[in-house]
Amino acid sequence: IAGSTCAAAVMASLLKRIETGSGQYCVIPQRDGITGLIGEYLVAESLGISTPSRTNSGIIKSAPCGIYKCQPDKIPRDVLGPDRKLLTKIDDQWISIECRNETEWKSLSKITGDSRLQSKEFSSLEKRVKSIRKLNSIISEWTINHSPFELAELLQQNGVPSSPVMSPLNVTEDEHLKSRGNFISVKHELKGEHLTARPTWRLKRRPFLPTASGPMFGADNLSILKSQGISQKELMDLKSKSVISERIIQS
Repeated sequence: IAGSTCAAAVMASLLKRIETGSGQYCVIPQRDGITGLIGEYLVAESLGISTPSRTNSGIIKSAPCGIYKCQPDKIPRDVLGPDRKLLTKIDDQWISIECRNETEWKSLSKITGDSRLQSKEFSSLEKRVKSIRKLNSIISEWTINHSPFELAELLQQNGVPSSPVMSPLNVTEDEHLKSRGNFISVKHELKGEHLTARPTWRLKRRPFLPTASGPMFGADNLSILKSQGISQKELMDLKSKSVISERIIQS
């Protein structure tokens, strides 16, 4: 976030210089870059009121409204530790389902084919909210036998808001995001070729996309410093004194 904010500030400064001939002094603290995403917390703190908290699916305005476990994934996913060693494998999959009105509720209950959902106990939103634990249990019995992706497609086709809970790998394979060109292939010195999210902004006059991943530590030291007029002899002197380096220097 701070990097994107800094890039935007530099571009704005260059435009200002073109317009006025005057330069700009930019200061982009990393902490400040994220404040635009937590405005409600800053306002609450300044007013001396309790800060907002996550509502999750426990605050019920719709019923059902929650995350339900689905059929296990056929190919378990690796969970790696900080040292890249395998910690465990997981195969759980989940789906998000919400019924905001009676039309959506009737569609859901019809698709499940479970006669228990036709009970008077679930005949209105108020009653479903009151019996939410039992309702969630019945729906979970149904979702556990289905793929979240197939189920979400079926529910969406019948007007029921739903979506698979997607892992990072699922996101890169999502057909909608693929069609939008959300991911591009780049090369990294160690990782090789891999997918990454493209910049969120799309400039009409500069449609170019990055072809390389983030650089290795200090990879651009020499080219940048040479462009600023520093001689090869000076560069070697700086390197010998550990002023610049291509590796992290332990203190």
